[in-house]
Amino acid sequence: MTRLRSDVRGNTMLLVAGMFLPLVGFVGSGIDLSRAYMAKTRLQSACDAAVLAARKTERGVGYTAASEAVANQYFAANYGANSFGSYDVDFSSARTSDAKIEGVASAKLDTGVMRVFGKDVFELEVACKAA
Repeated sequence: MTRLRSDVRGNTMLLVAGMFLPLVGFVGSGIDLSRAYMAKTRLQSACDAAVLAARKTERGVGYTAASEAVANQYFAANYGANSFGSYDVDFSSARTSDAKIEGVASAKLDTGVMRVFGKDVFELEVACKAA
């Protein structure tokens, strides 16, 4: 047993094996988080474009069904139903009492590697406003 304890051959292999799981966790979480960040950024841009387009269609007549349809079209054009692998994409917009148009967009994005560590889904939500 003493001879086995003093033998240092193969230590590198054991160290690499011990660090493999944390390394996969770091790389995987980086990939998953960057996908979530890109999806949320695109979701925010689509929401902003939608409420700005709806605001432009008002032209003094108020927020009509046509304005809402334009907002939905702009949102759909800028953020597809499965952009970045997302699903349950939802967008809604409405006029507020202070004559602004507010929108809320949400989507869910499955994780790849972080699923191993207990995080299955990113729930993304953004808000936007046009005055």
